[in-house]
Amino acid sequence: MTERVAIVEFYTWHTECLPQQIEYWAQHSNEVWLFINKRVADRVEFSHSNVTLVAMDFDHFAGLLKLHRAIRKNNIKQVIFNTASGSKMLQFCLLPRWRNTRFVGILHNAKKLETSLGQKFISHRLIEHYFVLSAYIVEYVRSLGYSCSYIQAYKALPPTGHIKQQGERWAIVPGTVQYTRRDYNFLLHLLQRSDFPHNTKVVLLSNINAANGNDFLSKCRAAGVEDKIIYFNSYVSSTIFAQYMNDADFLLALIHSDTPFFAEYQTSKVSGTFLLADAYDKPMLIDKAFASIKGFNFPSVFYADMDECISKMKTY
Repeated sequence: MTERVAIVEFYTWHTECLPQQIEYWAQHSNEVWLFINKRVADRVEFSHSNVTLVAMDFDHFAGLLKLHRAIRKNNIKQVIFNTASGSKMLQFCLLPRWRNTRFVGILHNAKKLETSLGQKFISHRLIEHYFVLSAYIVEYVRSLGYSCSYIQAYKALPPTGHIKQQGERWAIVPGTVQYTRRDYNFLLHLLQRSDFPHNTKVVLLSNINAANGNDFLSKCRAAGVEDKIIYFNSYVSSTIFAQYMNDADFLLALIHSDTPFFAEYQTSKVSGTFLLADAYDKPMLIDKAFASIKGFNFPSVFYADMDECISKMKTY
């Protein structure tokens, strides 16, 4: 068994990766300390008795100092940063480090190793090994000279009973509605098609009031397709999220050539939709450009255009 370890999440995102991390380290360590931003501490669920949750105010530098002291005081031998990048990570690296503690972390956008001076400093100063969330990104990171391995980020929660109406089919779009992440114009045009499957609902599996959600909802209403979508007006708990994922017929990736970071998604960045398709073993409809990526092993159904996408939706 590994000695006492800490899992750290400075930010209010990537909390969906925490259950799998907690599960793994709780089974392979004598004791796990989870230091998490206090604003999202209520989102984390676990049942292991050897896990201690500490909610901290990471919005201020004093919180980073408190974390630094806690790691040393409690003789923690390994620290896993759930998000090993960003301003808070950079600030933490400015604090004195000590021997006999190993620092590793999950890198959610490996392109930063090339483009970000801050990420290069983090790598030089603190992080000894990176984990990435897809096998095809490992080769990219190693080619830049960094120690790297693949780690499974998500774990499916077991079914707790079906909630989908009989005869209805669900196409899931998980995560916050953000125009920089997915091609929502494609989705809107898809919903407007006369041959869109009549028994299919598109589930926007997140709080519609976040990011671009309300703007997209307004567009759906103006186009007269609101009845074809399911959405939520508040935070979606892990239990509800799992219920919809388990009842999903397929997922929509909505990443195309005009989507921001399209090239990065093929080399150095992974979409949460990919990871959820893998965790829940659900087919994901995705642009055929991803079919040629070496190591892209997520459950996928590829399409060349909107016509073929509609055809595939009727099949799966």
